[in-house]
Amino acid sequence: MGGVSGYIGLLLQLTSTLYQLLMSLQLALADYVPSVGKIDHGAWRSFESDGRSDVSCGFVDGDLIETYLDLPKSVQQELIQDLRGENNIPINTTVEELVKIIEELARIH
Repeated sequence: MGGVSGYIGLLLQLTSTLYQLLMSLQLALADYVPSVGKIDHGAWRSFESDGRSDVSCGFVDGDLIETYLDLPKSVQQELIQDLRGENNIPINTTVEELVKIIEELARIH
């Protein structure tokens, strides 16, 4: 799937557990990884149509998720400590498990 702004998107069906893991990681990374041009991640991924703008909701940003792979292992470990799922329940995973998941998703595109 492509868009008028030049992006290429990929639609995948994720399990609820994987979706919660990736969304929680996305939020942590958006706070940790410096954005290009100091533009807030939410604003950067918002959409505009017919003169109105709205936030992107329910989408996992694969580009942002993949930045996890470039972080030092100590930072990767720090980021997974606070991952939370539905009802704020902690998500238990390891750096190795998360790296494997992200690498598998990256190979799809």
